Amino acid sequence: MSWKKNKLLFFEKYPDEACFVLGIDLGNSMSSISYFDLLRKDPVIIDISGGYGKQNFPSVIQYVHDSKEWVFGEYALLNANSKHDLKLTNLMSKLGYKEYFDINGKPVSFVNIYSRYIKELIGNCKNLNPKAEVSGIVVSIPSYIKDEAFDELKQAFNLAGYEKLVISYTQDRECIFKRYFHKKELQKEKILLLDFGHNELRGGIYDVSVEKGTVGSLPGRGFGGSHIDINCLSSVFDPDIGEGQIESLVRELVYGHLYENTGKGQKDFSYEEKEQIVSFIYNYKDLIFQKQNDKKPLKLYYNFIYPPFSSSITKDQIDLMIKGFEEKFNVFISNLFRKSNEKVRVQEIDSVICTGGGFEMHFARNICTEYFGSERVTFYKNSKGAISEGAAIIAAENLSLIEPRSISISDRKQINREIGIQIFQNNQYKFHTMIEKNSFWWNSKKECFFIVNEEIKDDISIDVFERNTNLETEKITSLDLDNFSGRDSSRIERPKGVTRLKLTMAFLKHNLLNIIVEDAGFGDIFKKSGYKKEFQIEIAG
Repeated sequence: MSWKKNKLLFFEKYPDEACFVLGIDLGNSMSSISYFDLLRKDPVIIDISGGYGKQNFPSVIQYVHDSKEWVFGEYALLNANSKHDLKLTNLMSKLGYKEYFDINGKPVSFVNIYSRYIKELIGNCKNLNPKAEVSGIVVSIPSYIKDEAFDELKQAFNLAGYEKLVISYTQDRECIFKRYFHKKELQKEKILLLDFGHNELRGGIYDVSVEKGTVGSLPGRGFGGSHIDINCLSSVFDPDIGEGQIESLVRELVYGHLYENTGKGQKDFSYEEKEQIVSFIYNYKDLIFQKQNDKKPLKLYYNFIYPPFSSSITKDQIDLMIKGFEEKFNVFISNLFRKSNEKVRVQEIDSVICTGGGFEMHFARNICTEYFGSERVTFYKNSKGAISEGAAIIAAENLSLIEPRSISISDRKQINREIGIQIFQNNQYKFHTMIEKNSFWWNSKKECFFIVNEEIKDDISIDVFERNTNLETEKITSLDLDNFSGRDSSRIERPKGVTRLKLTMAFLKHNLLNIIVEDAGFGDIFKKSGYKKEFQIEIAG
């Protein structure tokens, strides 16, 4: 059955609780899955642990060589690993590279392996209702995902058997806003969105306007159709502020305790012991930062070491660990407002939305609350799960189970195409990417060196191209380097293959590309002539 056929059936008969409408967030370190509660008309995150652990599903897959079994999520993360086993982490980052892994002497593609993870994740619906049938799925994807990775993600869902049930692949920001606006009184406001993930902290300032009653009605199923127009004014990310960096601080602390009590450094522990240390850090990380306001020292019990021992960590030590994060957070917020398209002050922000696994740590919530004030900040019970909850709401709207609130996000911060030059290599011209698609214009500066493979006379012309999703190239402009050879005393003509140029591209604003071409010289044969020419090109779209 496809989700479109289910939608037609739902027009005749409202679905019962055996029909699961799902939203999925496939994160790099953690994933989550939510269903739409048909009675309360609210999204609910599925507790993978059944109430005995953490709701989110670690993005980890393990193939146990001895038993020839696949293990997923927290079981894979905490399971002892031998050198013969295959354990894959940070799964989203592996998409798009056409990787293969050896499984019992046979090459198995990562896409095939990832499809098993997806089946396991969705299979958790059966824990709630063994007779459950999936009616439709919306999958959240990062706004910065590359085309190659996206293609492999879709292949994985197809291999998992859910091709016809996937309603859409929706950007994570839209899922977050869907969760925020669900059942909320709509009004014009300025919103600051903070997503504290494993790899980085991302932030954006958004101007929200609302058109009410613009969508058709669904009697008895909704809350009034509306259109929400969201304009991104600023967007910043910092890879030095991520949940992974906090985990590194805990790792340093743990290895410090181990050295003090055993005399062994990180390199001295066996492969099996290091696996146990990874599990130990995973179990204690959240507890450490939840105890920061407790005056009593927190004891860590190293029972996996012989002889076992315990070490204490005080509130002052924890405060010292997070001090650097507080300073970086303040700088991050300052940059976010400084790089805005419009002048926006902190006082003008009406709401602050906090999502991502990092905001499940109390200290991160406290820092944010102290900066903006508790009345403006929205935290979710499960900060990571808010994205999958938003995806479940989108699924319910697409199946006409609730009145849709359409959202459009305009964002001129990201480049929507590749920009580069053609380089002659191996007897053919190849596209060389200078500006990557989905990169941010303010962080786009790239440079390259190349040799002009033709005899230099008076002028040189360099063509600049853009490339779309279908890998089709179109010329944007030609850079005419007039009088390059310079028929004067300062320059001489150069034969073929000895002219080296430096090309630098950077956006001055979202639609203005700055290109600088310089003579880079050719070793001792030709010194730099000092030739330099600058171009400014308006980019449409």
